[in-house]
Amino acid sequence: MVFLIQRIVTNFFSTIFYFLLFLLFLQSTVLADEGQEHYVKETDLPFYSKADPASSVIFPLVLNQKLIEKERKDDWIRALEPTTGLVGWVLLKSLSPQQLSDPGGEVAKGGFEVFKIYFDELNNALEESIGEKPFIEIRQVKEGVAQVVANDFWLDSRRHENNAFSLFNTWKIANGGRPSILSFTDKGGDEKFIVIDGPHRPRYLKRQPN
Repeated sequence: MVFLIQRIVTNFFSTIFYFLLFLLFLQSTVLADEGQEHYVKETDLPFYSKADPASSVIFPLVLNQKLIEKERKDDWIRALEPTTGLVGWVLLKSLSPQQLSDPGGEVAKGGFEVFKIYFDELNNALEESIGEKPFIEIRQVKEGVAQVVANDFWLDSRRHENNAFSLFNTWKIANGGRPSILSFTDKGGDEKFIVIDGPHRPRYLKRQPN
């Protein structure tokens, strides 16, 4: 009788042990996916507010744009867009674990009009996030050169450089990958800085005082 009780107790704790081990394995699998980097495989990919194609679009994503996974739900991924800090949903099938070798594609043919759509969507999304539009307008100066008129609070913010590089990369893709310049001015038209092509990555150049 005592032996039978010991056996029952042993089996009970053994079952509990393996159940807890399974839970730990399951948790580690979920955590392994969280933080994984993904890259957009297509142009003008909707970045949805919910895991539903009928939900509102935060802004369109561009080819090779990086996203950081937060969680998964069926065929959807909830991801962080690191430049803007915004979080949204995107279909897993539209993402790649690696950057595509050719950053050209459809959007390269769109020119300034495609870039302006992305600019407007980003501006609206940032307004929803922070309560005010950071940018006043965007205009094309000449081929390969565009100018952003920005509000002072954005120009003084710590995140403005990241936003500027994201806009520049999108502008260059829309410009067919050719050498590009993106100028940033305040409301008075005073140029504060420009982002231009560099030998390995874009360069941020502040205007030097006279």
